Amino acid sequence: MSQKRFATILLVLGDTAMLYAALGITLFVRYGTNLTEPWKIHWLPYTAIFSLWILLFFIAGLYEQTAWSADRTVKERMLRTVAAAGITAGLLFYFIPAFVITPKTNLVLHIILSSGLLIGWRMAASLVIRSTSKTNVLFFGISEEVISLTHTLIEQPHLGFSVI
Repeated sequence: MSQKRFATILLVLGDTAMLYAALGITLFVRYGTNLTEPWKIHWLPYTAIFSLWILLFFIAGLYEQTAWSADRTVKERMLRTVAAAGITAGLLFYFIPAFVITPKTNLVLHIILSSGLLIGWRMAASLVIRSTSKTNVLFFGISEEVISLTHTLIEQPHLGFSVI
């Protein structure tokens, strides 16, 4: 399996797990230890919403190779995308009667928790992706381009190259 495919699958699965973890924590905070009934009510609507969120993450480029690092720009892009996804989820909950639920506090709490969990997950995943197999690169000769490329590869280890 290529590093790109591995990283993308890892990030999608991790993001999905973090979204469900945030839902579980939200329901625990709101309803206490008896989560069976709230989970049954919230599971299906939030599964539909999470599918939309993952699609929005793809559209926002959060699964592209440049987003594998957990640098400031990726975190900002993640927060903007989560905010847009949260607004979209709120509109869907209120305009699609099939969802049965119209969460207000739960949705806001979920957005806050999922933002924190997703960013934390992405920071951890960045370390895993960086430590996976790398392609060694050896440059012959010295020029401005070689020096610039060397600095770029060293500063961005998530690209999968190691300068020797």
